[in-house]
Formats: sequence, structure tokens, C-alpha cells
Amino acid sequence: MPEITSANDRSETYEQFRTLNGVSLEERKNELLARMGQPSAIKEDPYLGCDEYHFDDVKVGICEDTGMIQYVHVEGFQEHWSLNGTVLPMQIDAIHQALGEPHYVAEDGEVYLRGHYAIKVYMKPGSSEIRGIDLFDDTVS
Repeated sequence: MPEITSANDRSETYEQFRTLNGVSLEERKNELLARMGQPSAIKEDPYLGCDEYHFDDVKVGICEDTGMIQYVHVEGFQEHWSLNGTVLPMQIDAIHQALGEPHYVAEDGEVYLRGHYAIKVYMKPGSSEIRGIDLFDDTVS
């Protein structure tokens, strides 16, 4: 079990978002598969029309035309998630302590920006229940 960082430990300021559950947006499909092995499933993402690769603790959206990772997704039912290699509890209070105030609050969640990368914490409307967390390039539409 990886060491869990206390939500009160703000020594890591998260000036950049580099990895979500160990996956970087800068990796290419072949690098990801060489490192993580074959996914348990590959499904089409209905919004992007790209393939979504399902691994044990992460889903990765990859468009075949570029081989570039479009997004990294962690399901909200997991007890923990990892940002830049630091394991955090899957709780909104811990996320607020680690990342500070969100840049945007939408009906379906909160968005945090660092450079060109963004993290969106999807939440059940009207509650603090986390449905999932995405890492994506904020400059790609």
C-alpha cells in the first residue's frame, strides 16, 4: 500500500499536474501499453469518439489518429487516487486542502487549473459525493 499523505500536509503545492494515477498526458499510446500492459477493456468514448482504455485503477482516452492521450479518468468509488505520485483520499475536503479553491465550479463538479492542464472533480449534483476525477489538457477542445 502506498503511503497516504495527510490532507493537512501541504508541502506539495501542485504547481503542475503531471500524472493522475501514474498516467501522464504526455505519454503516447505505445509507451502507456508498454508500461501498463494490455487493458482489461477498450470502449469508445461517446463524447470524443476516441478509444477509452480501461486498466485496474484508471481509464485513459486515446485518439488513434495521433496516439496521444486525451484524458485520464479515475472512478469516484475508489478510496484513493494519486496526483503527481502522491496518494490522496477520494474525499472532497482532502482535495480542497491539497489543491485549494477551484478555478471554476460547474453543476457537475469543480475544475482546477495548472498551466495548460486541468483536473475536474465530477460530483453528484447537490452533494460532496465524488463520481470521478479527470486530468486533461485545457487547451484542447
